[in-house]
Amino acid sequence: MWKHLHTLGIASEPDCRKCGMEEETAQHVVCECPTIKTIRVRLYGETVLLHEKFMEGPLRKIARFALETRLSKLRNRGGTMGQA
Repeated sequence: MWKHLHTLGIASEPDCRKCGMEEETAQHVVCECPTIKTIRVRLYGETVLLHEKFMEGPLRKIARFALETRLSKLRNRGGTMGQA
């Protein structure tokens, strides 16, 4: 997640690339991010999701969540991966 990459000096900021409202941690993205809410509701039936429920889901559902959020494709709001 972006907060971890920021700590390592790879990302220029720790904020969530989807909503920009909080630091992008796994907890925030999977369970809380308001921008990803529609994906969470469609796949899990929850607007706010407990981490345990996400991890108990079938791998196919977890993979679908990862694909649909497209976080692996996003860059910093400035367009770069960081300072490197």
